[in-house]
Order: sequence, then C-alpha cells, then structure tokens
Amino acid sequence: MSPTNKSSSTKSPPAPPGKYRIWFSSSTRPDGPWTVDSYKPSLPIVSSTDTCIGLTHKGPPYLTGGDFYVWHDIAQLQVIDAHGRSGSREYKGPVCLHSLPPAVSIGDYSTELFSLGAAGFNKAKPGKPEVALANFLAELKDVPRLVRTRSFSGAFLGYQFGVAPVVSDLRKMYEMTKKIDTLLKQLRRDNGQYVRRRVGLGQSTDSSTTIVSGGGYVGQTLLLSGTQTRTHTIRSEQKFWFSGRFRYFIPDMGKSHWTPNIVRKLYGLDINPEVVWNAIPWSWLADWYYNVGEIMSNLSSNAAEDLIMDYGFVMGQKSIESEYQVQGSIFNYDRKLTPLLLSAKRSLVTKRRKVAYPYSFGPKPGDMSARQIAILGALGFNRSGTRI
Repeated sequence: MSPTNKSSSTKSPPAPPGKYRIWFSSSTRPDGPWTVDSYKPSLPIVSSTDTCIGLTHKGPPYLTGGDFYVWHDIAQLQVIDAHGRSGSREYKGPVCLHSLPPAVSIGDYSTELFSLGAAGFNKAKPGKPEVALANFLAELKDVPRLVRTRSFSGAFLGYQFGVAPVVSDLRKMYEMTKKIDTLLKQLRRDNGQYVRRRVGLGQSTDSSTTIVSGGGYVGQTLLLSGTQTRTHTIRSEQKFWFSGRFRYFIPDMGKSHWTPNIVRKLYGLDINPEVVWNAIPWSWLADWYYNVGEIMSNLSSNAAEDLIMDYGFVMGQKSIESEYQVQGSIFNYDRKLTPLLLSAKRSLVTKRRKVAYPYSFGPKPGDMSARQIAILGALGFNRSGTRI
C-alpha cells in the first residue's frame, strides 16, 4: 500500500463576455493573481481545491479500508454590476471587495479520533448492559449521607451524586422491564450474524463576529460615498461518528440457563472490570478527562459472548468559514445614493477517518461542560470549609 494524492482546481462556469477584469489584493489572494475576463452578477466567482491523502487497496471488490484525509478549500467573491456617475466621471462595470478574508486553517485531529475509538466501540457494541445495577446497589448506601447537608454547595453535590443518579437508574430499570423481551429476541436473531452499527460521538458549532467601520474595502472607489461597515464572521463546526461491523457467537442459547444469565448481564449485575472501576472513589473525575471507563467497559464481557469487531472506523468532519460582508452606499447613474452590500468568503472543510481500536487510550475531546465546572466549584467550596 502506498499513499495516493489527488488534487483539482475548478472555476465557475463561463459567463457572458465582459471587458473588465477583477484583480485581488496581492496580500490576500489565494493562489496567485485572480483575473476574470467575464463574470455573471447572479453567481459568485468561485475557486476551489480538493485534495485527498489515503491508502490504495486492491480491488474491485474493495474489501479493506484504512486511514484517509480529505480537505476542500473554497474561495468565493460576490460581484455586482454598477453603472453610476460621481461628479463628471462615469463608471460602468463590476464592483467587488478589494480582498478576500484571511486564509483559514484546521489543525491535525488524528489523535482526537484515535482516542474516540474506544468510545465508538463501547457505544455501538451489541449486548452491552442497559443498567448498571451492581453499581447502583453498591452506591445506594451513600445516598442518605450525601443529601444531609446545610450548605448550598453540599445540596448541589448531593443532588448530582445522590438524587439524580438514583432517579436515573430507577427510570432505566423501569424502561428495561418493558423492553427485555425485545432485547432477548434481538440477541437470538443476530447470533452468528454480521451486525452493522453507526453511532454519533458528538458535534458542536461556534461563531464569532467583528464589526469595523472605515474604507478601502471595495475595489472600485469612484462611486462610493462615505465610510463602509465591514462585518467579519467566523463560523466553525465539528462532528464525529463511528461505523463498524460486529459478530458474536453464543453456543448455549437454546439451554435453559441461558435466559437468566443474559438477563443478569443486561441488568449489569455481573462483577467485571467496568463495575470495579466505577466503584473506585473519584473514578468519575478521571473519566471526565480520559477514556478509562470506556476501556474498562470494552474489557468486560456482556450478553453478546465471543464478540468480535470485523471492522470499525472513527470519522470526523471539521469545517471553518470566514466571511466578509461590507455595507455602504454607491452612486447610481442619476447621481443618487443606493445601498451597497458585498461579500467574500473563504471556507475549509476537512474529513478524516481512522481505524478504531477498542482499547485506544487518550484524552477526552472538547472542553468541560457547565455542569462539570459547577461540580468542581462546589467540591472546592466543600473541601475548603466555605459554606455557600
């Protein structure tokens, strides 16, 4: 197997002939000077590049896969027709922004995908326990102590670690009693068969906006009046998911003791590495930062005996978009001011795939949630003796 690189560059389709050319600012043009001999005002001028780096495989049929990385780089410029007079001078032709937004980039996130392999396997694997009943029974004795407090921070921690988990586990047990027969039928049906699963592993979006007033944003200045307002918006998005194929073999499915054993495992009553890890004090805090709990779960047996993963991949997609929007006024042919709105945009979309490993240790991606930060703050107040 050897790396393969592919790249291409495309421009917008031919437009009606025009006698004007559009030049970008030399400091922000994407790949050398852009000169456009014709344009279509209803469509933006587009320049794009697609690149793929991956591994070649023998085929067809293509029965194996591996890591790959794809990125799509796009630059767009809005062009409008203008015909106006300012004083004794007249202009007829295209008007657009003087420059594109700064180039955007996305860092390497292959390590992030590697650590998500354990999470994807754990979330998608067949036969996983629906309830952690063993941990529920072990921690039930601590609930009265957690809820006995006179401080707000203590009450908050008592709810998060005492009341909320108990209510959640009771709800799960109730739901489990309603679907236990369905789960048993599914285990019998899929025994010895290939089971394909696809699960999401999180997504997020973010944006920021900066507004400035000034001049020099538009390439054609003859017809402009006063200052312009430029809005610079940066939008980013990321999402991750897992796709895999599993197979398991349960040899004693027809025997009388099979159903009670499987029900016990689906309720999480077996003592295994996951149960032991969850019973260790402060293990929940370690799971916020690293995927130890998911690895312990993958090391533990479940209702799907002799489980194997035929293949599994973790995929990620990250995109970032940087856009200029300029508002101002421009003279028309009757020397009257009309509103002006122009835009230019640069965007980068990347997609990456890595082979998933059930025991791939690594840090959890992303920042802590507001709930996690609140819990750490309440713990700090309690440990310091401050009553709040």
